[in-house]
Amino acid sequence: MLGLAVGCSNGGRADPLAVLQNPQREPSARLAAAERIGPIAQAADPDQYRAILSRIAWSDRQPTPLRCYAIDRLIEDDPAAFWEEADRCIVEVDVWPVLEHLFARAKRSPPAGFVRTLVRSYARPSQRIADAQRPERGLIAALSPGRSVEEAVFEVFAGFAPQGAPVTPTHQMDAWVLLSRLVEPAQLRAMLEAAPPRTPIVEHLQAAAQVLDVLPTTRQSVLWLIYLREGEPQLWDAATARAVQLNPSQRRGLALRHLPWLTFAQEPLLQADRAALLAQLHQRLTARAHHLRRDQVGDDWTESLQDQQDRLAWADLLTLRVLMDAMEAPSLAADLFAQADADQADRQSEHGGVLRRIEGRWRAVGLAPAFPTHDRSFVAPPELILDLYAGGVHYHFHAQEPRNAAYAGPGRGDLDFADRFTAAALVFTFIDRDTLNVDFYQPGSVVVDLGVIQRP
Repeated sequence: MLGLAVGCSNGGRADPLAVLQNPQREPSARLAAAERIGPIAQAADPDQYRAILSRIAWSDRQPTPLRCYAIDRLIEDDPAAFWEEADRCIVEVDVWPVLEHLFARAKRSPPAGFVRTLVRSYARPSQRIADAQRPERGLIAALSPGRSVEEAVFEVFAGFAPQGAPVTPTHQMDAWVLLSRLVEPAQLRAMLEAAPPRTPIVEHLQAAAQVLDVLPTTRQSVLWLIYLREGEPQLWDAATARAVQLNPSQRRGLALRHLPWLTFAQEPLLQADRAALLAQLHQRLTARAHHLRRDQVGDDWTESLQDQQDRLAWADLLTLRVLMDAMEAPSLAADLFAQADADQADRQSEHGGVLRRIEGRWRAVGLAPAFPTHDRSFVAPPELILDLYAGGVHYHFHAQEPRNAAYAGPGRGDLDFADRFTAAALVFTFIDRDTLNVDFYQPGSVVVDLGVIQRP
């Protein structure tokens, strides 16, 4: 431990180590304590002092001047160790003055491989600064003479080690997500084709582009692709075998979320064209009662298949058609009402799970939330995401009251979930004790009311 006085000593001055670590003290006092304690602490217990400075440097809860001081001291003490830590931690920094201080220090004495670190930071979208004005872009350009920013980012994606610093799958993922923002789809596809297939991420993306004509561009969609190819190879093989048989019209708009549904569908549905699927869906939906979410009503809000059909790909229509059959399965209805009843009794969280086809039967596999928040939120656990990748569709309930028709449909958070995970989902809402309304939603705020199901 640091050999420093604790409490008060000569002249009533507080222990500078305690002041430095006390978030209740004013920033100027903490900074003065850091400057006073530095040489003593470095001599007494350098490892502990570095750990204290590191916690300050990478926490957005700490004052900016103190963080910048900690960064400077850490660089002076062991620059290689600091910049390696920066590569791991930079994505946790959301305070621009701290990032700009980091970039200024890196520009003054460029650390090995800092381009890969800048790519990680740049991959995070900003609502305040346009991509073309991001400080990371200027520094990547300065550190990559003779190459464009896009070429430098591509090198990280392809797995080339800048200045000998190792490139990990995390760096490659960040580089791919960033490239997806910086270049047009045609150029992105050309860059992917040009990448040497010597790393798994490149191989997976090239397979998706070549076999499915699908180009995942978000972190979650790339993780989805990796999981299917590495964790569910039988599903991948079965789905892609069916996908390659589709005609160009059917393949248009195909996404990873559709792959399980290609394996669930009976052969006649795979032969149906867009018009046939639409006709079947309209016939089914016209015969059902529907309930519109009242607090979402606006000039551009609709849950009608008629209004949404131009935004639905052939594979979306296939998904809806298979779901309509699934909703008629008594075993599924029994699962759903039992879980809805449990949700209605639980005031700590919404309930949810994944719709799966198990041994030829549709089942609603309920999963506990990652942690309870309140009665109008369901926090998806990690296993739900993995089940979603291979299982079909996530669902949750709006079952706070036995008569909850005003909330029959996805809320803003639900639509954000669909966008973030590029996934389709269902929400089941109590209309009365024996009736659940079913709403389907997918990325782009596309919502289709599928009508009601009855308690078996």
